[in-house]
Amino acid sequence: MTPTATFRFYGDLANFLTASEVTETSPLPEVTTVKDAVEARGVPHVELGLVLVDGEPAGLDHRLNGGERVAVYPRVAPDGLVPDGAIGPSGPGPARFALDGHLGTLARRMRLLGLDTWYRRDVDDADLVALAGAEDRTVLTRDVELLKRSAVERGAWIRATDPERQILEVVDRFALGAEIDPYTRCLRCNGSLRPATADEVAGAPAGARERGTDFTVCADCGHLYWRGGHAAALDAVIARVLAHCDRRASAPVPDE
Repeated sequence: MTPTATFRFYGDLANFLTASEVTETSPLPEVTTVKDAVEARGVPHVELGLVLVDGEPAGLDHRLNGGERVAVYPRVAPDGLVPDGAIGPSGPGPARFALDGHLGTLARRMRLLGLDTWYRRDVDDADLVALAGAEDRTVLTRDVELLKRSAVERGAWIRATDPERQILEVVDRFALGAEIDPYTRCLRCNGSLRPATADEVAGAPAGARERGTDFTVCADCGHLYWRGGHAAALDAVIARVLAHCDRRASAPVPDE
């Protein structure tokens, strides 16, 4: 007789599942671990916070033999805290991110806010994972299968499809309000911006120089920045994110 186990997924892990899959008794392969069984149901291991097998905490390599009740909780709880006994790296990790090639608009907005964001449109999945591991970056992607790679230690599936909602999702999920420092990173390469020298400013259009605007330059790629016709739109993006952070900070704390 094929062994089975009953799985119950909590919180926003339901985003990966249909309504009938949130609680489900399923057949198990002859040899399977918590990681394999949960990911077979569509939930990547980096999204897991705590797994209880018959009421006891279990790691990703815990072997399931059949008959178990498996409760699966998200990495980030509704209160924003990582649960005790969490699976994966302890703590929230540094505010450094690596985005896959489909999240270009999100990458640009994160850099606009001054967030350390590695991005390359044509990056290969394996190279992205290796880079994230080497630099201790959190992988952000809409590709669930990418997050199932064992080498991914920190990662998150971006739920929203609209960039306007994506940036708020990232800021909320990783509590980045205090990290926001607009206009300090290069939108092209993620390098740090510094005040431009007179020689560097000489390369700007005459109209920009005549307006007496402040100039900055990327310390890595040398790209020159000044306030042009698109500045108001960028200011509006920043203002919406900061207003969102202010609203969340001033929201009443729910009673326990």
